[in-house]
Formats: sequence, structure tokens, C-alpha cells
Amino acid sequence: MAYRLREAIKEVPGMRYVVDNWPVHSGPGLRAIAEVEMRHDATALNAEYGHIEETISTFYSRRGASQRELLEARLCQVQDVQGSLSCLRGGAVRDDIELFEIKSFALRAMDIRAQLQALSFQCVELPDLDGAIAVLDPTGKRIPHFYIYDEYSDELRDARAALTQMQRSKTDEESIEQQRLHCVEIEDAVRRALTRRLQPYVDVLQQAHIAVAELDLLLGKAWMANALELTRPALGGNALSLQGLQHPEVAAKLADRKLAFQRVDVALVEGVTVVTGANMAGKSVLLQSIQLAQHMAQFGLFVAAREAKIPLVEEVLTSMGDGQDHREGLSSFGAEMLRINGIVMASKMGKPLLVLIDELARTTNPTEGRAIVCGVVELLESRRIRTVVTTHYSGVNVPCKHLKVRGFQKDRVEGALGISNINRYIDYSLEEDSEGAVPQEALPIAELLGVDPELLECCRAHLAPSDT
Repeated sequence: MAYRLREAIKEVPGMRYVVDNWPVHSGPGLRAIAEVEMRHDATALNAEYGHIEETISTFYSRRGASQRELLEARLCQVQDVQGSLSCLRGGAVRDDIELFEIKSFALRAMDIRAQLQALSFQCVELPDLDGAIAVLDPTGKRIPHFYIYDEYSDELRDARAALTQMQRSKTDEESIEQQRLHCVEIEDAVRRALTRRLQPYVDVLQQAHIAVAELDLLLGKAWMANALELTRPALGGNALSLQGLQHPEVAAKLADRKLAFQRVDVALVEGVTVVTGANMAGKSVLLQSIQLAQHMAQFGLFVAAREAKIPLVEEVLTSMGDGQDHREGLSSFGAEMLRINGIVMASKMGKPLLVLIDELARTTNPTEGRAIVCGVVELLESRRIRTVVTTHYSGVNVPCKHLKVRGFQKDRVEGALGISNINRYIDYSLEEDSEGAVPQEALPIAELLGVDPELLECCRAHLAPSDT
């Protein structure tokens, strides 16, 4: 079953922010955005990336700005008529409002089609709807207005003329009412006839509806590529490489506080990469950034990195956050173990996966926690599953790739240290790590934050000799 954007919005941290910043103007676009599917075909994705680049070239150059504004204005006028088209396909007689909406949709779509043809823009092709318009526009004025026109029926024209004459000559009310009902009967017959005449055009109207949505979403993708400084990913290869990776939502929140997001470089080969680092070292944000980049690429978007090489996967599996579920009686540890078991079972299927595990076994005791980390790493490494496991446990000595976050830079601290400025003194970049030892930064940071000296002294007294 296809994984859709509406599911990713709920499950992928930062995807809601991306979608909220994805400008959509039309009714068909609004309907379609949540149904965008995660793709696994490199050819189709590369074609979509090419369309984004062409859209940027056509509409986001200095000369293209006026054309973009005109196109956006036209898209804003296009209503979602999917419901009316579905009923029309089934043969249900449409009322005047629905016939108006279909006519208006067809006229707006043809205006957009003419604009794209004038620009030689071929990324999205709208079909010719003149046949459908002719059914709903007997006067040929191409005005987005609908009425059961006299031109539809000589009988209707004559009946209406007779009704008008009767009203002017003050004929008795009963006769006028009978004539009015006669006109209504003819109008109903015209609506039935219009429904039958429109049915052959349902498929082409549906194609236009889909094409308008594709165009609207494509225009939004191009806008995001510019506004969020996104990059076209190169697909395939054996290593996932993200240079200058960032998390757009976190970066925006930092910018609101006049702070800058530190972009990081990360390369993930097949097998497991263990990332060690103290608390507050940005390990969780790193995993979320990788997860978001993979999903953005496979949803046909550019990614938040300066350079990206991304192998396609069938699924991104994660174990992040607490996961505690009181309704099911699950503790944090129990919920985590069920997620890990699901990952292990999926790893047996032989399909390409990306696995991201944050602070594995952090809710159990250090001895067993370290053993669980080593066991999971050993198993996934043996199956060559591309995996990132973050941990603050030392001694994870299983053969695999080891990275560490450089972490807190005490020598850079100037003035008082507080929650509002501690991020300035943490280096979030990654470096190779052969020892797997986690930096002992918690107590020094607590001291710089002004924690009570007596408490700190008590804490230091309980450090093992190897930890001092």
C-alpha cells in the first residue's frame, strides 16, 4: 500500500512544517497534496526534479515573475469539482450550481492551458476542454456564468416568452403558475440532456483536474526550493551523503531567536553507523534531519542540504521518542522494544531500508542498555541494513562505523552560560571515532549553568574512577 504525504505529516518530524510552507492555490491542488505518494522509481523522481528546475527557470526568474503572479491568480480561481465529476460519471443529473462549477473549471483550465502554451512550458499538459465548454456555453461568450439558456431549447424559449406575456397582461395567477411549472419541467429536461451530453467529456475533465493539481503542486515545489534553499538530490549509489544538512523547521525557530542552525555533513554507508555524544549534542535533530531529507527526496521534493546523494529505500523505519502508551499498558522500554523488534523483522525481508534509532535502550539500566545497543548493532550490521544508532553509552565496541558529535566547546564560552545561549558553544559537526567513548560533559555544563556547587560535589563523588 502506498505511503502518502498525509501519513508522513503525522509521522515524520518536520514534514508538517514543509507542507505548511508548500503554497497551494487551487481546489484540485488542495485535494491532491495529502495524497502525494512516496516514490521508489528513480526515473520518475528525476523527471520530477527536472520539472522543478524548469519551473524555477520559467517562473522564478526576473522575467517570469509577472507570469507566475498571473498563473497563481488563475489557479486561485479554480475550484475542486471532483465530486461533481464523480456524480456526472455515474449519470446523476447535475443542478445549476454544479453545472456552473464545471463550466467555470473548464474555462479557467483553458486559460491556464493557453498561458502554458504561450510560454512553451511542457512539464504539465492540460487537455483541450473546448468540447465540454461548448455544451455549457451555447452563446459562445466564454463567461464563467451559468443559466439554463434559451439557446438550449426552442420550446423553452417559447414557454418563457409566453410566461412573460402572461405576467405582463395580468393573466390569472393559476394560469401563470401552470405556465411557470411548464417552464420548470422543460428546464429539468434540459438539465438531463446536458448531463448526457457532458458524460463523454468526463475523462478529459478528470485529466484536466489532475493536471491543474500537478501544476499547482509543482509551482509550490519550485517556490520552496528557492525560499528554503533546497537542493536537487542525486539518486542511487551505495552511500547516503548529505553535505550541509539542516532541518528547516529547527533552523526557522533558531532564526526567530537570531541564532543560526549549524549545518552538518554526514555520510552513511551500508551497515550501521553509531553516533555517540552527550545529551544536548544534537543527535536527535541529526536523525530527524536525515529522516526528513530521505522522505522529501522520495516525495519528489528537493532536500534541505547543500549537496545530497540519496539511495532510494522501500521504507524508513525509526525508533525515536518515548512511545509510552498507557492505553496499551506499555512502558517506554516496552514500546521501544516492540519498535526494535519490528525493525529486526523487517530487516529479514531483504528490501532496502533506512533505519534510524535514537538513544537505544536509554530507559533501562546501563549494563543491559549497552548490551542491547551492541546486540542490535551487531545484528543490523550483519544484514548490511543502512542504520544510524545514536547513544550516550560508552563501550559500544561492535565492528561498524563510529562517529561522534564534537560537542560542548568549553574554551569558547564567553560570559555567563544559560539555556538561551548554550547552543552557541556546542559544535554539532561529526567526526570519526575509533574509541566509542562518550564525552563527559554533563557536570561541566551544569557547573557553567550555575547549578549549586554542593550538589555538583556530591555528584562528582559518585563518579567511578574511570570516569574522572
